[in-house]
Amino acid sequence: MKNNFYAELLKFLGNVPLRFKIMGMVIFTAFLISTISIIQVYKTTEEQASSYLREISRSTANEMANLSEDYLLTNDIYKLDRIFQETVRLRPNLRYLFVVDKSGDVTASSFSKGFPEELLKVNRNVKKTKIDLIRTDEGKMLDAAAPIMHGDLGIIHAGVSFAKSTSNINKLIKSLIVTLLIITAVGVVLSLLLTYIITEPLKYLLDATKAIGKGNYAIKTLKSANDEIGELILAFNDMAHRLTKSEKERSERENQRKMLLKKIIDAQENERKRVARDLHDKVAQTLASLMIEFKIIENSKTINPANLTKKIKELRSTITQELDSLHTLCSDLRPSVIDDLGFVPAIEMFRDEFVKRYKIDCDLKINGDIDSHLDKTAKIAVYRIIQEALINVARHSSADKVNLTLSYCRNLLKCTIQDNGKGFDLSKKQDLTGIYGMRERAEMLNGRLSLHSEAGKGTTVLFEIPLKDIPPLWNSTKQSEIKK
Repeated sequence: MKNNFYAELLKFLGNVPLRFKIMGMVIFTAFLISTISIIQVYKTTEEQASSYLREISRSTANEMANLSEDYLLTNDIYKLDRIFQETVRLRPNLRYLFVVDKSGDVTASSFSKGFPEELLKVNRNVKKTKIDLIRTDEGKMLDAAAPIMHGDLGIIHAGVSFAKSTSNINKLIKSLIVTLLIITAVGVVLSLLLTYIITEPLKYLLDATKAIGKGNYAIKTLKSANDEIGELILAFNDMAHRLTKSEKERSERENQRKMLLKKIIDAQENERKRVARDLHDKVAQTLASLMIEFKIIENSKTINPANLTKKIKELRSTITQELDSLHTLCSDLRPSVIDDLGFVPAIEMFRDEFVKRYKIDCDLKINGDIDSHLDKTAKIAVYRIIQEALINVARHSSADKVNLTLSYCRNLLKCTIQDNGKGFDLSKKQDLTGIYGMRERAEMLNGRLSLHSEAGKGTTVLFEIPLKDIPPLWNSTKQSEIKK
């Protein structure tokens, strides 16, 4: 039951706004301190007043007992009454003085209008000064009884009232309450100021967090003090700035991916068109021509054996050329030589075809046992990167020489393609779709690719691929930067 109560209480307090929590704590603390202070002051003041009044009653009773001896011995009761009345008048806390003889009769008193009979019941037959707390119509009083000449002449009673001291204590407590109320009011005002100082930045952070959660990264940063909340705001501003930058990079990366995907689709369609065109323009026409030649030979009845042999050789040469064209076409679509001979021979063959086709000198250097450390996926990816890089050199660089270096060391494959072409300025907008494709292939293998180029100083493509734990599928989304 208690656990449920505490749980509900914590739940309720958790739903209370922070500003009300702070104000509630300030008000409760001020009220608690005020209450404890008032009680403590009241108790201390009352104890001190009681002790002071007891001392007054005792000293007054002893003083009046000594003073009364001569008057009682001379039986000057009238004079003693006047002395008692004057003493009561001059001493604010003293309410009465009277003498009771051994028989219990009042000999002298300060009462001029009748004597209260209930006072005769207090402190009777005392041998030494005694103080009792009594209650009268005027409130609490201290009755001090002191024997006169060891009681032979009677007992003198001095009554001291609490009324004046109680009134003073009440005034003090009222003044203290007013002071504490003023202090509490000031504390509430300061708590409101403190609440504003604390909650306004937190409210800003809350609104900004909600805005970021909805995808709005255009958050204005807030200037702050050099305290803990200020450090929190600075950290939040830094986070918002990083999120804005990340969102911008993500948006750019997404646009690049869309552009790359479009380029890939366009490239696939263009490749299909090219294959279809090559098959139609070359292979199909050549086959149709061969069919016509064979038909002529078939229908010819006058052709001599020598001309027949020559014609067959020509047809065989044509068929051989077409087979070479089909082989080149198939090799461009899928380098089967990688599966048949290996990665390094495939690169060497592509280098030879590149030199032959584009008339660009290509210096190939291979260091380390690369073939045995590349899996099938890596071989194809690296081959395509090199293929794309060299084709870009042929198409865009106007170079007459390119250096291709492949090296394997400590489970890391490094490749550098450097040409002596015209280069370009990376700070200017360029169509880098081919570079993006090469970079994506490198990142697919957990590698990285960078591009270095300056106008008139050629271009260098550098990529590195770790050869441990290479994933079979594309699982990297990290964007590599194109470096100058």
